[in-house]
Amino acid sequence: MRACDDQELLLGGLIDGELDAANTALVEAHVARCEGCRGQLEQLQATRNLLRSDGVRHVAPDALASRIAGLAELRPKAANDNRLFRWLAPGADVAGRGERSARRGRRPVGQLRRP
Repeated sequence: MRACDDQELLLGGLIDGELDAANTALVEAHVARCEGCRGQLEQLQATRNLLRSDGVRHVAPDALASRIAGLAELRPKAANDNRLFRWLAPGADVAGRGERSARRGRRPVGQLRRP
């Protein structure tokens, strides 16, 4: 028997512990009364247990692992690498110029005079 279409994805989430408490309770209640979903859940559990057994998982070769570890995108960013500051800096500069112009009695660039 086949699992219900609306429950199929939730069964995987249940197996992986990804569901919140409300959805876990709903799926467990459904599985208790639906033979097809119960069978699908048992297959998923058996597959998961098999994949976790010794000798099944593949370990990357040392050369590949070191190449991946050397990728710049994966290296931790420096603590002073503040992207927000770099994004805000041009706007802060323009605002600062407007403030300095106002102190000198001039109107900031872009401010129109009223008649």
